[in-house]
Amino acid sequence: LPRCYVCLLSLGCLNPYLELKRQRQQVAGAGGKGSANDLSDLANLPFAEWWSWCQKCKHGGHAHHLIQWFSEHDTCGVSGCNCQCQFDDLNSKCSPVG
Repeated sequence: LPRCYVCLLSLGCLNPYLELKRQRQQVAGAGGKGSANDLSDLANLPFAEWWSWCQKCKHGGHAHHLIQWFSEHDTCGVSGCNCQCQFDDLNSKCSPVG
């Protein structure tokens, strides 16, 4: 599976921080709201956690990681790739997740 070149988590892999947050919310008293198998909240997943990739070199990662990377670098973060990746409108759709 492809990996985010910043955090190295595989595409489709559970983000341990989001999973921990979900589990804590359930324990803290989500009451009767849904079960552990209820995935309805995935519809509310912020764009920052979505997967995005460069249309030129095809490297990519989580949108907020790419925003962070390109705020400090001009080229792709994958070793040996000198692509000046372009992510149209990524900054306007994404705000870092806290």
